[in-house]
Amino acid sequence: MVDNIRPLSGDDIPAIIEMTENVWGGNDYVSVALEFWLKDPNSNPSVVERQGEVIGVANVRMMDGKRTGWMEGIRVHPEHRNEGLGRELTAYMVRQAKSMGAKRVRLITAFRNVAAVKLAGDAGLRPILSMNAFWKGGLSEINWSNNEGDVSRIDAEELTDVIADHQALIPEGVLVYHWDAVDADATGLESASSETDYWITQRDEEVVAISTGLVFVSPREREWFATVYPSDSSSFLRSFSHHLGLALENECDTLVSIHPPRYTSLYEEEEVLKERPHEIEIGLFEMGLED
Repeated sequence: MVDNIRPLSGDDIPAIIEMTENVWGGNDYVSVALEFWLKDPNSNPSVVERQGEVIGVANVRMMDGKRTGWMEGIRVHPEHRNEGLGRELTAYMVRQAKSMGAKRVRLITAFRNVAAVKLAGDAGLRPILSMNAFWKGGLSEINWSNNEGDVSRIDAEELTDVIADHQALIPEGVLVYHWDAVDADATGLESASSETDYWITQRDEEVVAISTGLVFVSPREREWFATVYPSDSSSFLRSFSHHLGLALENECDTLVSIHPPRYTSLYEEEEVLKERPHEIEIGLFEMGLED
């Protein structure tokens, strides 16, 4: 049976929302991303159509100064899984990215998502970075703060200079924010600054942490996404406290904290971190496209 891969249209949205209604417990970001994909000049969303029925969707977004083809939102209708449609969509996105001049393709997925990890591996992508993430709710009821250090907001140009002097803070030289990632250089940081803000944490005038933060409105709630790159446990907690405050200021229901894996030991050591409704380990996968 021949499938047709074509550009996403507004008429496809109801079918895709129905197709993804049970993904991530009904809180799948794809349902709220569809309209953005259609309006975003850097997005190239596609659907798989079979006999007039939409049975798959995915998007490849040119980002990081158009150096990266970012593959996201790969979804297949529950009744058509294990038919190779995920591989078909992934291969199509790789071809799209290459035709648009991308130097590489990347994606982020949870390591426990065995199907997605296999899909990435089969397409030739390899993990280059791992991070951990946890969700924290009930923010207004948290009676805790940490003020051991000064936190200040900076712009992309300032952050470029900070990272040049503190390269060890950013693993593999790649900055993760929300479920995206850019190279931690002038081009990447400037491109990401349209979506996320940047902060540094200082102690005795020395930079001890870098962090990013943004509001994301999911199908169910308003979330504050913070990625923290600390130098030690104290700077992690100071940065976490700062973003907890920002989440409340922005009237968010949940704080999602992304950080290097070595700080998971704090989950059981710090009372404020012990209650976590959800946590995952995520991987950044990459494949070069240059000849």
